[in-house]
Amino acid sequence: MSIVLGLIGSILFLRLLSYVMQPWYFLSFMAVLAAGADAAQSAAPSGRGFRVLGIALAAVGLTSILFVPLRQWSVTRRTNVDKITRVVEQSAGKADYIILTDWNSGISFH
Repeated sequence: MSIVLGLIGSILFLRLLSYVMQPWYFLSFMAVLAAGADAAQSAAPSGRGFRVLGIALAAVGLTSILFVPLRQWSVTRRTNVDKITRVVEQSAGKADYIILTDWNSGISFH
């Protein structure tokens, strides 16, 4: 019950504030979800491996639900640094010195 109320409360609170939804806004709900999952796991019968089976089924269910969105997220382009690198590489000479303002762009410029 606390999981459902936590989800509804979090969404209503964020809607009331009129914030654009960001992933980090759901950290408080994730804490409530973890506490609820822990309580459900503790309340499960301990005999005959029911807890292990329940956890395994929950993990398989969560993985199957999240597989498609996470796969799509993992192949989505985040930057165009690789394209910029190719253009700079073609137009730069041996005596040119390239300064990067962002350290994480250095991998593409290596």
